[in-house]
Amino acid sequence: MKAGEFSSKGILLNVATTYLFVSPLVVYAEITTVWAVCWTGVLVWGVTFAAAPWGWKRPNPYSDQAHLRRPGNAWVAVGVVLLLCLNQPAYLLLGKDAVAGVMGNAWLCEAANAAVGIASRANLRKAGVATPNATFGKIDVFLPPSEGRKRIGIVYFHGGAWTMGSRSRGAPVLGFLARQAGVVGFSASYRLTSGLESAGLKGCVEDAVAAVEWVRERADEFGVDRVVAMGDGSGGFLALSVADRVAAVVVSWPAVTIEPDAWFGDPGESFFVPDRATDRDRFLADDVFAAKFLLFGRRARGWLPPVYDPDVVDAHSLFSRLRRLPRRKSLPPVLVLSATDDAVVPFGQLLLFEREYNRRGDLSLIAFDSAVHGGGAYMARAGRDAILRFLAYHRLLDPNAPRSPDDPALDKLAAILRAKHDYPNTTSFSPRTKHSRGGIVHVPPLDLSSS
Repeated sequence: MKAGEFSSKGILLNVATTYLFVSPLVVYAEITTVWAVCWTGVLVWGVTFAAAPWGWKRPNPYSDQAHLRRPGNAWVAVGVVLLLCLNQPAYLLLGKDAVAGVMGNAWLCEAANAAVGIASRANLRKAGVATPNATFGKIDVFLPPSEGRKRIGIVYFHGGAWTMGSRSRGAPVLGFLARQAGVVGFSASYRLTSGLESAGLKGCVEDAVAAVEWVRERADEFGVDRVVAMGDGSGGFLALSVADRVAAVVVSWPAVTIEPDAWFGDPGESFFVPDRATDRDRFLADDVFAAKFLLFGRRARGWLPPVYDPDVVDAHSLFSRLRRLPRRKSLPPVLVLSATDDAVVPFGQLLLFEREYNRRGDLSLIAFDSAVHGGGAYMARAGRDAILRFLAYHRLLDPNAPRSPDDPALDKLAAILRAKHDYPNTTSFSPRTKHSRGGIVHVPPLDLSSS
């Protein structure tokens, strides 16, 4: 049989080439694993070359198929596969944007998060930030320089809109607190809503609870007598979600609600909601919380846009949980470090939460004037001093610990981030700083305006 479409060589090459185009879809749909696809590909191409050796003679198996020799057709085929992998047809037809389609692709999210993690760790190395003393599974441990009596353990949860980030982000603040306050730091990973093992917001909260329980079970091993939760951004949400299991909570730029009508507060603007949105609450629910944050999980393995689930909101929103608490239920003290010009988590949202929390507990809210998301807080000397004062006020620190707010590594990291992201050099508190009875009892600016 002459070489051509129906020759044995042509059939084998058709099968092998088709496999190359189909395999990304098989992997994306999570029908099997990447390793299974790779090994199957090796087998398919091995059989192809074994049956049709390298010494092929001209004409090649496709010599009588002129349409396959047009370069444009190859690019069209590649474009179709990429379009399908990015979920764009279903998302765009249903009125969602391209970003939501990309977020539906777990593999792309994993790759993007890995790239961001490489850049983040490079910044940490450049600044000379402390590395963990030990790692246990998905938890990095930072130990104080000297042994002492029982001390607190701080469990940290990183930010990243529940979809990005890694536990390496806890190194700067936990390294500082281990050295300067004698605490044991634990930076915990959790299942991201964008990851392959995602279970939505429910999975994030479950992992946060598991991390705190892991530390409590091993308290004697690490010399810990009480546990404090800490987090940034969405990690702050998780730290507040485990407030009933810890002695205190310290959070920076935290998201404190997933209820659309409480997201903005007053005043409030959000980076995630464009001016063109006519119904901001509906846009937040469908296009941000569901489609971009993936708080309610993926639908049809990411092929269809996810939908807003009010039951998940009612179960996990901090506002709804506070409203269900008995009036006499005791809550741990909370310190919130925030930014007045935060366009990611609106400052007005935190004012609403402060009012609600202080009906049942003690929350101190400190706002850094003109700071943006990621600015101020423990990245400034004033914020670090506030954290130390808060912990000392509630008798959570060893009185013999040095408790100095100075940290050259954190100052250098802050300078690197300011240079890269054009953050303002914010070191003072806002005149709108709220001081409740939670421990920061000085009159603003707390004598901490120097950096």
